[in-house]
Amino acid sequence: MLHIISLVDTVAPVISCINDVADTVNSGVTGKTVTWTEPTATDNSGIVTLTQRTHAPGAFFPVGTTEVSYTFTDGSGNSATCTFNVNVIECKFIVWIITYMINNNPTPTLFILKHCWLVEGIHVV
Repeated sequence: MLHIISLVDTVAPVISCINDVADTVNSGVTGKTVTWTEPTATDNSGIVTLTQRTHAPGAFFPVGTTEVSYTFTDGSGNSATCTFNVNVIECKFIVWIITYMINNNPTPTLFILKHCWLVEGIHVV
């Protein structure tokens, strides 16, 4: 008697995704080229392919938040997707002139602060 056994792979690849990426630009600059280490994936079959990504490292990103997605697929058609954000943060320069009295002489001092922040209020300097 002959028995035929069919094995069906129903397990999706496992992705090692990355954390959100942030970079800054000076005030008035519209965006920046941003790089990162690409996510990787493994699969129980031993074969997994990157089948789609919305952006590649080294792409230009406008000021603000852009979602980036990577999709990996195994030989049986099972797929998994990971997403992370690329945040390009615009920095502002704040200038103060403060006058100190030194030996009864006014001495103006210039202070320049570079301040960067996300819309959500996360502070980056």
